[in-house]
Amino acid sequence: MPSQEELERQQKQAVAVAVEQAQREMAARVAVTLPESVDWVNRLTSELWLPFVVPLMLNDNIAAWQEKVRRGAPSGWELAIQEMELGQQSPRLSNFQVYNSVTNGRMNALECDMRMESTSMHVVVAGSGPLGKFRATVSGITVSGRMRILPIPEHRMLLWSFLGPPDMAVKLQVKGPLIGERDVPQFSFIRNAFAAALQARDSA
Repeated sequence: MPSQEELERQQKQAVAVAVEQAQREMAARVAVTLPESVDWVNRLTSELWLPFVVPLMLNDNIAAWQEKVRRGAPSGWELAIQEMELGQQSPRLSNFQVYNSVTNGRMNALECDMRMESTSMHVVVAGSGPLGKFRATVSGITVSGRMRILPIPEHRMLLWSFLGPPDMAVKLQVKGPLIGERDVPQFSFIRNAFAAALQARDSA
């Protein structure tokens, strides 16, 4: 039986191969549907969000998000995610459009607009730096952008990402023994690190 390390290495290799293949195919594509709203997708997403989607997203992405936040800290600062809940509100998807490969006629991409307004998302980031130790709490988020979903059937994968940096507003409160409880400009890098973590991860 392969070790856990070997399984993880094989999975990373499979993802890398799938991404490279998808990028080649995206160079040759053509839209085959007009933009359309698929209301049933949003209904299905809302039903599956808490029992299925949230646990899956956290399991697949939490390690990468933690690393992005850690690396997003400026020199002399340290950041670490301590708690993370994605909240009860699921994203809303609209303006779906299917793209086919011009070489074989098969679907090779699905694009859609995504908007998520969550007042129940809860993320706690512990940190330290020139202003001492602190605790930053995210208590809400609004994010919107155009997304691309790439099916990789031979690897049984779906890769997704934003086409560009999404519009994002993060409700953030910082508390520490030296600064009290406030939202101070010096901590804007926490918002940036958190936003980068969410938008930079493709999921398989």
